[in-house]
Amino acid sequence: MKNKEKPSTAQLLIESRAKQDTPDFRFIDSKTVPSLLVGLCSAIFARVQALEGLRDKTACPKEKAIWTEEIEKFDVAISRSLVGVQGLLKRRLETTVSPDMFVSGGLFITSLCSKFSLILDGYIKTCPDELDDPCNLLAHFAETVISLTEKLESLSETKPEALRPVARDYPYWPVLLFRHKRATNHFDLLADRLELGRECIVRSSGKANYSLKTPTTGLVWRLLNELDSVHRMIQQTPPGLTPDQFLRKHWNWFFDGEVLEHQIPLFVTSYKLRPVRQANVSAWAKTVIIPFLISKGHDLRKEPAFRSLDLGPKGRRYSALVKPITQALRSLSRRD
Repeated sequence: MKNKEKPSTAQLLIESRAKQDTPDFRFIDSKTVPSLLVGLCSAIFARVQALEGLRDKTACPKEKAIWTEEIEKFDVAISRSLVGVQGLLKRRLETTVSPDMFVSGGLFITSLCSKFSLILDGYIKTCPDELDDPCNLLAHFAETVISLTEKLESLSETKPEALRPVARDYPYWPVLLFRHKRATNHFDLLADRLELGRECIVRSSGKANYSLKTPTTGLVWRLLNELDSVHRMIQQTPPGLTPDQFLRKHWNWFFDGEVLEHQIPLFVTSYKLRPVRQANVSAWAKTVIIPFLISKGHDLRKEPAFRSLDLGPKGRRYSALVKPITQALRSLSRRD
């Protein structure tokens, strides 16, 4: 049984950061709230201004260096203010009975969680010396995910109807795995209860034989999932607007900068196609997946899925992508 007296990784992390002159906002009263929120908003606004200055094409190198330094200072200010916001939110969620607070707080937290992969990658890159520390951020992340997975399993038992709209769209579901198999033999019952994969864009039955650990297959799945999320938004297009007009009007709000505006025609075109199936994988590979991949502007030679391919000296020999992407689509796609 876990020792309750042992401080959590989160507590250790907060204490280690506090030693770096980070203000301790764990005890917040009504007097500190306005200054906390004003400070956070001011730092974010100032950072936006600094970023605009950095993007100014007329700025000289000296000015850009100043703006870069200012951005780093504002990032520090924002991070310290976020500690206060965290303390404020945690304290209120533990005591409030307001439905609005639960919904708004939950949405705020899950919105941040959607960026956690970027946070972890940035942390690994900028703080390599901390990885050997027992209270590093990755350890805190693992501890949090374990706790959340326990909660998700409980909700899968008690509130399956609330989770089915999500479970139907995915071929997998997070559960706690143990070394002894007897502790995880309930997964089939759980999958049936949640109707796992019933409306998934790829094969999700027990007869499927692909692995998302395969680099190309995993990449194609992520691209299909991203396309599907946009297609679902297109379905919300109101009368009087075309899908293209609807996405252009709301794309900044919908995608928060994750989708480039020049990708919108591709989303609209792929939405009009028949869903990817065994019979049309070749067409999807050539007209949707490969163009979508190219539109992201990445150097495909650095993509693990394509390192063995000859993509030419500039990484633009896209014909080499057709075969592996078609094969991945074929293994993923449904027959119906």
